[in-house]
Amino acid sequence: MIMPGIKGDKVLKEMRKICNDTKIIVASGFMSERQRESLKEEHVDAFLNKPFTDKNLIRTICSLPDLSC
Repeated sequence: MIMPGIKGDKVLKEMRKICNDTKIIVASGFMSERQRESLKEEHVDAFLNKPFTDKNLIRTICSLPDLSC
C-alpha cells in the first residue's frame, strides 16, 4: 500500500494496537498475490479491487464476520 508519509502496513499495525477487533478492508487498484498474502498475515478482513461500486462495498462490509447488515 502506498500512502503519503507512512507505509500502509505500519498503519495496519498501529490500528491493531489501538483496537484489535477493528474490521479492515483494503481497497487497491493493483495488488500482487504476495502483497495480498502478506496483508492477510496482518489480519486484513477483506479486499476490494478498484474501481468498485457501492454495491460491491456494501456486499464486502456485510460479508465481514460479526457484522449484521
